[in-house]
Amino acid sequence: METISKEWDINEETPLQFQETVNTLIEMLIKPECLKQDLLFSLLLVLMKENDFRLLKEIGNDTISIVEYIVLMKRCKTIHEAVFLLKGYENITVKLIMSPMHDVILINATLLEIRAETYSTCFPISRYFISRGSAFNVPTSFANIDEFSILFKDKIIAPIKNTILNYNSTPGCALCGLPVDILHLILIRLPLKDVLNLSESCKRINGIVNEDCLWSHFYGRDFPGKHKCGEKGWRDMYKEVYSQKLKEEREREMLNTEERDDRFMPRNFTANSRWEVSISNCEML
Repeated sequence: METISKEWDINEETPLQFQETVNTLIEMLIKPECLKQDLLFSLLLVLMKENDFRLLKEIGNDTISIVEYIVLMKRCKTIHEAVFLLKGYENITVKLIMSPMHDVILINATLLEIRAETYSTCFPISRYFISRGSAFNVPTSFANIDEFSILFKDKIIAPIKNTILNYNSTPGCALCGLPVDILHLILIRLPLKDVLNLSESCKRINGIVNEDCLWSHFYGRDFPGKHKCGEKGWRDMYKEVYSQKLKEEREREMLNTEERDDRFMPRNFTANSRWEVSISNCEML
């Protein structure tokens, strides 16, 4: 690719009309932006294959090589999408779609058989290409390839594999692949801040964190002097007491109280905690 850009180097001796013709031909035939998207999509296919996913020609069809698939995709003028199966788990189909949006690409990976569960992420296209020596912005090499690979694995590949393993009752090595009872034992030993952070890591852990039985443990741990009353759930009671203690803490700060009453305050409590925002919005993170 770099050879092409050097071979067609425009200099002062080149007639102006020919310069314009060459520029037009390069834009029409090479299409730098389309080329970047094709190369990036090819990289996605390679990363999926390296992580035990088989590329299918179509849903339900036999596997196909990456080069053959790219050529077929260009002939059919289809969008950048592909279908995969995780080796050993033929019951879950993964559909990967890459959509260009101005200077970024949006990547969606959908597990078709699991309530159409989808994982998404975005990448800036220009960050991952070098167009050195080319007056036409033709990409000559990749840049920050390790960073891209790590981010794609963390945002797309890892959650997909863990979801498939969990769906097939196969424990995975990642946290979200652990059985529910083990996750409960881990969560009830974490401070509130860490629990809320984990709840944003994936849909499965978010669902587990929102289980009311888990909040009965949090309530007893963080508010040992408080007893549950009424028909409210444990999570709602926790939020109510937390909000009350937060209000009391603010009042003490306004009165410049020297000693803070931390008997009932949750661990790692801070006045600017993330849950304070959720309390004000009347919903859990």
